[in-house]
Amino acid sequence: MNREVDYTAKCFSAALIVLVVANHFAGFKGLLGLFPPYSFHVAGFAFVSGYLYQSKSDTSPAEFLLGRVRRLLLPGLVIYGLYGTLQTFLVRAFGFGGIQINLENWLFGFFTYGHSFALSDPMWFIGPFCLAQVAHNLLRAAIVWMGASPRLTDVISVAVCCVGGVWAVAQGG
Repeated sequence: MNREVDYTAKCFSAALIVLVVANHFAGFKGLLGLFPPYSFHVAGFAFVSGYLYQSKSDTSPAEFLLGRVRRLLLPGLVIYGLYGTLQTFLVRAFGFGGIQINLENWLFGFFTYGHSFALSDPMWFIGPFCLAQVAHNLLRAAIVWMGASPRLTDVISVAVCCVGGVWAVAQGG
């Protein structure tokens, strides 16, 4: 099977990788401070990994959403809850620093800030990443329904995630 290589996407991927590394290394914010750290990392990761679109994603939006809930959201929430429960035990039993689990920091924290529990820091991107996937799939279905090229979805999704990330950082989140 001979696939056509999209060099524009490859160049965009390389630029995103460089920006993410620069953000982690030196707090680089880019031209006019438009790229504060973490404002675009989830969108960049999703784009670079090619994870937003796979041929198996060619299902109905409802089927895709159900698959994401079953394979990503529920396991993520369970593991996040286990981290919170372990941290609550450590706080109560040994005076370990950190907050104790409650409904807000377990359920909403998973989707918004992801750093509720000291032990859960590596999971910060799972909730937003899942939401980005679902939004991308819904946008793709709408674009295909309108008769436009499905490739337009990637450009719009990355732009929306970057703008949303910049706005979130500007709001302090």
